[in-house]
Amino acid sequence: MHRISPAHTLPILLAIACAGDKDSGTTTSGDWLMSDQELGAAATSSPDADLSDPTPLWFVSQHFLPGIEWDDPTVDIPLYVFETIAMDNGVADSGSCPYEQIDGTTTTWRSDCRSTQGYNWTGRMVRERWEEGAITYTRWDSDLEIEGDVDDPEFDRLSLQGSWVYASGDNTELVTGIQANLALSLQGYWARADIDDPREVSWADWAWRGREELVTSGTRRLEGTGRLGGFGTGTFETRSLRVSDDCDRSPTGDVAVTGQQSVTLRFHGETDCRQCADLVGGEAGETEVCAR
Repeated sequence: MHRISPAHTLPILLAIACAGDKDSGTTTSGDWLMSDQELGAAATSSPDADLSDPTPLWFVSQHFLPGIEWDDPTVDIPLYVFETIAMDNGVADSGSCPYEQIDGTTTTWRSDCRSTQGYNWTGRMVRERWEEGAITYTRWDSDLEIEGDVDDPEFDRLSLQGSWVYASGDNTELVTGIQANLALSLQGYWARADIDDPREVSWADWAWRGREELVTSGTRRLEGTGRLGGFGTGTFETRSLRVSDDCDRSPTGDVAVTGQQSVTLRFHGETDCRQCADLVGGEAGETEVCAR
């Protein structure tokens, strides 16, 4: 799996979710440093994941928490789906399907077309950039759907619906910030390489509504609601997560996870770099969750 770093290799990236009112998808500012973004009706609903068996939680955390599989999964995953999978030369016709239109700091990919490779595109993707003081923002809005209509497509169906915003601070307390409210579905992609790849089920129904900020102290604060195929919906909240350059696949800090039960994941990557976290609470009592 590719690792993507918005702050370095994709500086114009976007971002992520509003974790707040269920109907509006917006939040109050509190002590968050990036301005609130109106991102539409919530893409997720109330937590319903059964956490009585904590075994899947490391895999689930890879999809929503930074520093495990992705640098910032709630930005990196939708960008990977659009930039690497949807825009692949075997799926898209560069410049024509989708048709790319640039207007100042706004880029629009318009579709409602059929590529020469046999993929039916509907909807569009819009990327907009602006500045507010010392903070630069990039916003993406998508209502894109693609279906393969050939004998052996790269995937059967791809859907990317919602909005995300990526903020980058310049000489401010905020290093990076993300707000997002989006849902994606990728069907028939991972199973073509490995029928048992768990991402085939999980990426068929992935959604996130939340926000995240990295501040100059190196601490990440995050709160949001994530949905994953085969897992259900859970909330994630932390004010203490840190990602070490020496242990970039195992962060450090406590993350509260709530579904039908409430548990705490205690990551300790800076101590031993193992891909494991202590799990506190829930029916399992105190145990350990590790990568499989």
